[in-house]
Amino acid sequence: MNIKINEVAGILADKSCSSMLMLLMDGKFHTVTELAKTANIKNHTATYHIKKFIKLEWLEMYVQGRYHYYRLNNKSVAELIEQWMPISQFQTVRSLNTNIENKILFNGRFCYDHLAGKLGVEITKWYVKNEFFKISESEIEITDKGINFFEKFGIDINDLRKLKRNFCKVCLDWSEREYHIAGSIGKATAEFLLNNKWIERHGKSRGIRLTELGEKQMRELWDGGEIIENYKSKMII
Repeated sequence: MNIKINEVAGILADKSCSSMLMLLMDGKFHTVTELAKTANIKNHTATYHIKKFIKLEWLEMYVQGRYHYYRLNNKSVAELIEQWMPISQFQTVRSLNTNIENKILFNGRFCYDHLAGKLGVEITKWYVKNEFFKISESEIEITDKGINFFEKFGIDINDLRKLKRNFCKVCLDWSEREYHIAGSIGKATAEFLLNNKWIERHGKSRGIRLTELGEKQMRELWDGGEIIENYKSKMII
């Protein structure tokens, strides 16, 4: 067990490994070339790191022709990596591009399949304030009012409860030090916002931003002006 802990610590503290894992945090499949490019390393070095990830059962592989694609194996791995990011990736800013990318991720990002960062936290706080959820310490529970809210926007709570994963849980946001919602309801929220173009991905990163349409719809359909005010007032520019 201690050997495995040491392996994990070594991987997460390695700059190249953490850069590759950051890209994989978007939940998509990526090639060795893509992973090598994001870490600014050679393909054979990226392959060496991938073998370490596979040994820890962090990745799943998909083969299509001569191409091999990799993505994170499950949300638990993503949550582990997310908690290590302050140590590995964000401790020192070495370039303007890195600084810009860090700001984007602090403002809003995907944590595997749900929203994190300032936007994710502000939406969660708004949910709780409007009594859609009840949080007690680290436990969260959806209310009848919350069920009605989500079903109004086409999110079937009964269907989400049937999935073979946590229906609803909170995840401590490492950059905000407050909770954001995870689990199948967290994923459903993120998919709703993305599919309806209320949010959009920031380039090829896992960073996200609120769109003009999203701002308008949140105000009009959710009566969620408070989300936007708080999000904008806390944005890192």
